[in-house]
Amino acid sequence: MTVLVELARTKITTDAAAGQAVVNFAAIPTSPIDGSLMAANDYFIVQNELYEYDVYRVASISGLAVTVDVSIGSASASGVATKIPSHSSLTSPVIYFMGAAGDHTKRQFTIPASNADYTLADYVVGLGTSVKLGSPLLVRSGNITTAGVFTAASFGYVKG
Repeated sequence: MTVLVELARTKITTDAAAGQAVVNFAAIPTSPIDGSLMAANDYFIVQNELYEYDVYRVASISGLAVTVDVSIGSASASGVATKIPSHSSLTSPVIYFMGAAGDHTKRQFTIPASNADYTLADYVVGLGTSVKLGSPLLVRSGNITTAGVFTAASFGYVKG
């Protein structure tokens, strides 16, 4: 399991309509870890028109046009197909560039194979913390099957 934190931010230049697969970015974000640009298989999080946060994976990039691997709106938690509004039509329309699991090697946890519940507490070390105020976290497992289900993630916010 990997906890992905925000690597960089950008905005979109035009609304991305529900059902389409292309999002036009204002700039392609760069990773502060190795200086690489966003690329295929990287993840980003964006707020939709219902103010919910959706997660998309990049399929390809051409110029500033980012194609995602599912249609816009299908990632919505509400089940309602929603568009991604541009920065001119939403108060905080930020694209949070999360990168890929390999970009977060210090935030990877090995969960033992078991049919019992397993709790991974991170309140002491802070391996799943973000340094940017208001930045989302993405918890990802590449090994979820019908025999091993990821059931919950919880978080706490401390302003200090």
